[in-house]
Amino acid sequence: MRASWFRISDTGSLYTVPSSQRIVPSQSLLFIRNVDERDAGRWICKAFNQFGEQKLEIHLTISNELVAHIHPQIQIINSGNSALLNCSIYGSEVNKIEWFHNGQELFANGRSERSMSLLSANTLKIDRVSKKDQGIYQCIVSNARSSAQGSSELKLGESPPEISYGFVEQNVRASAYISLKCSAAGSPPPQFVWLLDYQPILDVSSLHRYTMDQFLDINSHVTTHLNISHVHSDDGGLYTCVASNSMGTASHKARLNVYGPPYVRAIGPITAVAGEPIELHCPFSGHPIQSVRWIRGGNELVSGPRYSVADVKHGGYLKIYTVDPAQDRGPYTCIVTGPNGDEGRRELQLVVHSPPVIEPFSFPKIMKVGGRAQLTCSVSAGDMPIYFSWKKDGAPIRPDLQVSEKKEEFFSLLVLKDITARHSGRYTCFATNTAAQTNYTAELLVQVPPSWTQEPHDIAVVLGHPIVLPCEADGFPQPKITWFRGKGKLSTDFHSILSKNNSLSINYATSPDAGYYMCEAANGIGNSLKKIIHIDVNEAVHFDSPVKNVSARRNDAVMLECLALGDEPINIIWTHKNQRIDFNNYRYNIIEMKESVGVRSQLSISLTERYDSGKYVCTAENLYGTSEHVIYLAVQERPDAPSDLEVMEVSSRQIRLSWKRPYDGMSPVLSYLVQYQPVRLGKEPVQDTHRSGPVGPIAAWDSPLTVNVTFSKVNMIKSIDGGVRDETSIGGLLPATQYLLRMLAINEIECSSFTSPLVVRTQEEAPGEAPGGLKVKTGAMGELVLTWQIPSRASWNGELLGYTVSCVEEKTNINFIASPNNISNTTLTVHGWATTKTSIASLKKFTRYALRIRTYNSIAPGPWSTVVYGTTSEDAPEAEPQNVSCSSLSSQSIKVLWQEPPPQFHNGVLQGYKILYRPLTKNNEFVFPFEIKRTSNLETYLHALMKATNYSIQVLSFTLSGDGVASVPVYCATEEDVPEAPAGIKALTLTADSILVSWLPPAHPNGIITHYTVYGKDHGKKGSPKHNIVRVDETGRPSMFEVRGLSENNKYDFWVTASTAKGEGDPTMVVSQTTNTRAPAKIASFSRLLKVPVGVSLVLECVAVGNPTPRTRWITKDQAVTFSQYYVISQGFLKIHSVEPQIAGNFTCSAKNLFGEDEIHYMLIALQTPNVTQLSIQYTSFDSLRVTWEVASDGGAPIQGYNLYYRTTSGAWSNVAIPSDQMAYTLNGLKCGTQYILKINAHNKVGVGMFTEELAVRTKGKGE
Repeated sequence: MRASWFRISDTGSLYTVPSSQRIVPSQSLLFIRNVDERDAGRWICKAFNQFGEQKLEIHLTISNELVAHIHPQIQIINSGNSALLNCSIYGSEVNKIEWFHNGQELFANGRSERSMSLLSANTLKIDRVSKKDQGIYQCIVSNARSSAQGSSELKLGESPPEISYGFVEQNVRASAYISLKCSAAGSPPPQFVWLLDYQPILDVSSLHRYTMDQFLDINSHVTTHLNISHVHSDDGGLYTCVASNSMGTASHKARLNVYGPPYVRAIGPITAVAGEPIELHCPFSGHPIQSVRWIRGGNELVSGPRYSVADVKHGGYLKIYTVDPAQDRGPYTCIVTGPNGDEGRRELQLVVHSPPVIEPFSFPKIMKVGGRAQLTCSVSAGDMPIYFSWKKDGAPIRPDLQVSEKKEEFFSLLVLKDITARHSGRYTCFATNTAAQTNYTAELLVQVPPSWTQEPHDIAVVLGHPIVLPCEADGFPQPKITWFRGKGKLSTDFHSILSKNNSLSINYATSPDAGYYMCEAANGIGNSLKKIIHIDVNEAVHFDSPVKNVSARRNDAVMLECLALGDEPINIIWTHKNQRIDFNNYRYNIIEMKESVGVRSQLSISLTERYDSGKYVCTAENLYGTSEHVIYLAVQERPDAPSDLEVMEVSSRQIRLSWKRPYDGMSPVLSYLVQYQPVRLGKEPVQDTHRSGPVGPIAAWDSPLTVNVTFSKVNMIKSIDGGVRDETSIGGLLPATQYLLRMLAINEIECSSFTSPLVVRTQEEAPGEAPGGLKVKTGAMGELVLTWQIPSRASWNGELLGYTVSCVEEKTNINFIASPNNISNTTLTVHGWATTKTSIASLKKFTRYALRIRTYNSIAPGPWSTVVYGTTSEDAPEAEPQNVSCSSLSSQSIKVLWQEPPPQFHNGVLQGYKILYRPLTKNNEFVFPFEIKRTSNLETYLHALMKATNYSIQVLSFTLSGDGVASVPVYCATEEDVPEAPAGIKALTLTADSILVSWLPPAHPNGIITHYTVYGKDHGKKGSPKHNIVRVDETGRPSMFEVRGLSENNKYDFWVTASTAKGEGDPTMVVSQTTNTRAPAKIASFSRLLKVPVGVSLVLECVAVGNPTPRTRWITKDQAVTFSQYYVISQGFLKIHSVEPQIAGNFTCSAKNLFGEDEIHYMLIALQTPNVTQLSIQYTSFDSLRVTWEVASDGGAPIQGYNLYYRTTSGAWSNVAIPSDQMAYTLNGLKCGTQYILKINAHNKVGVGMFTEELAVRTKGKGE
């Protein structure tokens, strides 16, 4: 590709951009050094190759960077003078100019500023500069693209004084000390003068009582003090401090009032100027003052048209609005009156002076260079003498202007000879007398004809270069510059044209721009200036079009032609592929012809070949430049076949091919043709799927299976080595299929040959068909068995690896709970395509599942089959009923309530509930077996229970498969009732008047025994018996009572009852006994059967009575009891330290005296821990096992429960508590194919028995 640059001239013509030191065209880039406004305009870039051209037009806008400066940057202006700030702006067009003073915007929203005005948008004028005007000034300029700012500092030079501090009015008494202070600032520093009633202090004071000082502080403020010691009453008055420097004066005044009588001091004459106002102040003292009056000619003056009299509070002055010498000069009397009528008065003289009055004067309106003029400054009124002076533009008239002055008593004459432009300006006459100084100004404007300051001249430029011709002239008024264009040198041939800043400006010089131009400067004074110049535009050699394309068929003849335009002489050279053409070759011929606009050159080529294609350059050169015309010759023929055909990407149904772009035969490749056909396995050899090469034997491309695909558009990509490759994709293929393919290129001329074929195999794809005939049936507990049929091989889309089975719990289950943790979702993988059966274990029991199956290969799984449903087998419930509670209804009935187990643990249809209950003894022993009551309700009533007895109650649910888990026991006690009769009674003679009654507690107390009642009466006699109440403690003691006060040798009947909170129970049988002084030996204690745990201490009682006191004796195992390590006898009682199995048996206590003997027997049974034997396995499954055991001995006490321990071979022990009424247990939730170690023990009230031997068992299945 080749690019050329063009520029559109001001007239709309298109010209080639020549190369210069500032503008360098370089193919697709155009370099412009030091760009300026001349380069603004329209530029065109044309790109060419052998197939055509494209054009891009660029509009270049030159935006100079905005720059702003304020001149001068620092100004020092005296107070009262004017300052001028000029904002100079450089760069692009400015849209807005803003002025700021010390950061505050000036003229915001159209607001006017004190003493400031804009002479133009970029000129700020400050009139009467004061202190508040000093500081930093900024002009901020902006346009749509940028902004800039300039700044300047205005400093105050010499300034008049300003009072910064002044004393206040004071009322004091005589003899006081007074100090008055004033401060002022100014440049140069001011000097202070003190006045009293407008008269200098030193003229009216005693020097030894007045002192004055003044000093300059660090802030450049001058401070002065007036100190008065020992104040007198006539020191009162109006005090004034006056600060003065070369720039002016400032003053401050206030009264000092000294208590005393009225007094008016004498002062000199007061001077006034005629026509001006004046205030006459009465120089009075004293305090307080009632009034101040003014008298003239015997008449008191009052406020009116000519006068104003102030009251005493405002100083009592007399003001004359306009002083008239005839009426107002002369004496005035000031009268001051005190509150007591005291008066002070003084006559004041007013002297009136008249200021000069200048009569108006002016210069002639038309003054030309070389002329003469005079000004007369005449004073028509005013006091004599009068002094005259002149200034030009505010300064004394310079001697080199040669201006002369003639003065008389009341006028001054100014004479100007041989007037030049330098005499222009403002002339001011000053007239001064004792009254005032007045002035009058006249302006002189000298008309000057134009003269050249920059005269234009002839120039010659090269075509395309800019032209800038300045033309400048001076004069008054300022001359106007006009440019003209003409056909010749005669003035009548010229017409005005536009110019820029008085310069002739052409951005791009073209041939029509050559010719005559005239610059004229005119201001209406004299003849105008004219200058005719000539511009030559030299045309560098160039071509109308830089590039063109030519095509020819191979072996045909072709002619290449170029027309070089420009000034002669022109030299032309032909090159091909950057080599100069050898015209000695018979196939090349060149012809050159001169024409009116340039030179035409023709290059002929006969019998074109492929190598003749390429770039031909026709290079032309003249004195003003060089240019090239490029011709792209395309010798067209059939394309080459694509090369390096590769498979870039293979999917299941698509192949992406890549190849090197072939030689196109100089005619664009229009399309590519790809042929492919499937290869049957075993019929033809298969080579590398990603490499091209010969595949034998030769394929039958005319087969009906051959597919032809044409691609008119392909993608261009970059290869790793940076080359260009084309690629395309072929779709609609079959998965896991081997194909043979080849391709060719097509252009307008002909088709290329085919590439060598290559073999490629498509990738596998997810199977397209699900297995059929899916069936499900129930297997073992928590297991479902599935069978299916293998899908057709055509749907495999690759190598079938196996099946995936999904098993999802159905939401319609009665025990379904919608919780992510409770949903059973099992996925099972079955390996091998030939498998048609599998089972799913570890499922929930009695649960309906949705099952489906799909195949899978190495790529992805196929579609799911239709869903089938299966239900696992029923089992006993896995959870106990919930919220079991009970409540006592009476002494023999209890109400039991519960709720059903959670639905997910039913494992079947609940058939009902079993209530297991049994009583507990006083020591919470289970002496009785469980009683069972069945019901289908969620409540029941238990009847015929033991009274005042604590019951253990459990509830379990059951299905057709068995009983579920029993609930944790709850305990309820039946209510109390009246007790049964005591279990035994004895009446034993103690003495002649007392008998001892003893008894055993009731076998069924039916509550807590509160007391016993011992009844007695004479034997055989009727009447009410006597009774004695015996209160007992928690242990039931005492259990005997001595009846006293009986008659000797008299027989008595006795019986005993027991009582609870409910009332008195049945009596014992009646026993009789006779009092006697000779009482035979008897034992009040009762024979008993005792079951005591091993290791417990025990006391066997033996209470013997009789007269004389009997002797007791203990016998066990037919031997008398003596001192032993196991027991000891104390006061007739046998104390056993620790019950052991070897000492268990019969213990007999006997008592004997002179009149008889008696004995009782204790049967002692030692209770031991239970012993469990023969732990065995009943069955195992994949996740559970069931064990059974046998009990060798309960140790003499009922077994309260079992503890089953289990673990894996390397795991920690886990245990489960089992009720005492169970002799088998099922462990669930185990790992399949895992060995477990088990052991068990039992416990009763004595303690925990020994473990059985460890039992090893393995669950079914294959472990991890």
